[in-house]
Amino acid sequence: GPAMRSLRCAARLAGESLAVASLVAALALACSGERQPPVVLISIDTVRADRLPDWGYARGRTPHLSQLVADGVRFANAYSQVPLTLPSHLSLMTGQLPPDAGVRSNLGYRFDATGRPLISTALVARGYDTGAFVSSYVLRHETGFSAGFETFDDFWLDWRTVGSFAR
Repeated sequence: GPAMRSLRCAARLAGESLAVASLVAALALACSGERQPPVVLISIDTVRADRLPDWGYARGRTPHLSQLVADGVRFANAYSQVPLTLPSHLSLMTGQLPPDAGVRSNLGYRFDATGRPLISTALVARGYDTGAFVSSYVLRHETGFSAGFETFDDFWLDWRTVGSFAR
């Protein structure tokens, strides 16, 4: 429908190899005055694209992910600024390199969003409802990753058990 056409249009404007942050900015600009398309970011930590069917792996089975790919925009290239979950995700959310975002590792840092650009706040300013549903210990609320989200849920897991692995 119109929302999907807008999403595909924004993806073409952003270019296939740019970060998701660029896509969200392009979406907001391309869709002004129109009904806003949904923006869904799914981050699956430590999965290899070459083991997913939509990226060429014949034996892979991910029917729900494959349906999202079929209905959405698939990027051929994505790059991480650092091979660590927390600073990498904060780079994605802020568009800043880890030293500029103030977080260089998974442990020992707390993100301070004061004065930093965030995808979530940019989307809220454009009328979107934002939420994050997190199942990673290093992305829990206490790390500051929840900044800017209207809804943030990291309580599905028993942190007493997971926390013992992070020590």
